[in-house]
Amino acid sequence: MKQGRYDLFGDVRPGYVGWFRLDVEVDRPAANDQFCDRAAMMHRDQVAVVLPLFNAERTIAATLDSILAQTHRLLDIIVVDDGSTDASVSIVREFQNRDPRIRCILQRNAGVAAARNAGAAQASAPFLAFCDADDLWAPRKIELQLDRMRDGGPSVALVYCWFARIDEADNVLSISRSASEGNILATLLRRNVIGNGSSPLFRKAAFDSIGGFSDQLTVAEDLAIYLAMAERYEIGVVPHILVGYRLSDRSLSANGADVYSCTSQVMKTYSARYPSMVDAIRLHLRGVLMWQIVTALRRHRLRTALRLFREDYGLLGTVFTVYIPELIADMRRGSVKDSWTGSFRFRGRRAFNTFAEANIASSPDAR
Repeated sequence: MKQGRYDLFGDVRPGYVGWFRLDVEVDRPAANDQFCDRAAMMHRDQVAVVLPLFNAERTIAATLDSILAQTHRLLDIIVVDDGSTDASVSIVREFQNRDPRIRCILQRNAGVAAARNAGAAQASAPFLAFCDADDLWAPRKIELQLDRMRDGGPSVALVYCWFARIDEADNVLSISRSASEGNILATLLRRNVIGNGSSPLFRKAAFDSIGGFSDQLTVAEDLAIYLAMAERYEIGVVPHILVGYRLSDRSLSANGADVYSCTSQVMKTYSARYPSMVDAIRLHLRGVLMWQIVTALRRHRLRTALRLFREDYGLLGTVFTVYIPELIADMRRGSVKDSWTGSFRFRGRRAFNTFAEANIASSPDAR
């Protein structure tokens, strides 16, 4: 008999069996090939889900529910509380009592990038996903992304999916779709087709090779890592709406001035590195600026909109001759294409879960 501590998923951390910690030594036969093969197979499919958390008591329960509803069950769910002062952690503790896959790490407030990196450092699974504490996942998100990752082989290190922008009541406001995959660096320099931090599934080894998220950025840290990944690896896409990306006045991304400033900081590096892409990068920044101006106007933040207009007064004409008429048209018909984001806006209430399920069911290549 051989003595030692074993992990059901082949975890390198001593003293763990599956999701439960085991601090006693166990006996098993020295040669148990069936057990070893099963453990190795399970570990190959395990996905670490890192959920950065800060004062999200209104949304964290719905977010965790959507993660726990994944059809792919081999999840290591790591919640990183970034110094919350509300009831967020208490809500997470209640979920922990119901599902041992969840663990919670507490840290002083250091920002979303630091929280994501802290969670990733605790993960040993070969795949890594992130979900913001106010976003939603469709049940087959991880399942379909893993399938695409396997189909692409080791050269594919990130798989993203389509997403829907949702309001605080989970109603779909617009959708974002892109077919770009493979070597998409040039595409990302023109437009962030991945779109948000809750969409991608990473190979953990590739994520680690990049060095994680930059904690020097308060916003656009996700764009920075997508560009870094696209420089080294191929990117895959699942053409289904699998993420509900919440738009709310309380979200960090609501601060349009910060979004534009940090995006400009990221793009400055790539302008110097790829001079032939300067015009495409300028178009990317103009699109970001346009989106933030319109968002500020929708939220009645006139001061923020005026501050952003100072970056490019040429957008004044576009807002009043193109975008305002589109908003009026949006009120008169069911949907209208957004020429700046490639998305479609919807009138009326369409709950994200129902919308996502219908999108997969109607797709001819749904698995």
